[in-house]
Amino acid sequence: RNAAAGATAKADLQALLLIVERDLGERPYLLGDSFTFADLAIVGFLPFLARLGVDLGPTPRVQAWLGRAMGRPALARAMQG
Repeated sequence: RNAAAGATAKADLQALLLIVERDLGERPYLLGDSFTFADLAIVGFLPFLARLGVDLGPTPRVQAWLGRAMGRPALARAMQG
């Protein structure tokens, strides 16, 4: 409803995604080699960012992490239902 606030929110989300991108480094998950609650707490929101017009293109590590996480059978089932 407020275009300026929406643009600011998108920019803020992009900045936060860049932090996750940087912190992922070469690790498969946020805290290392294992999927943890930290991953679960964040990754569930990422599929909804596209609906808000947030571009994941500049964050290839985040995209790969999202794919790994969403490929986990239990998480995939939870996100469907």
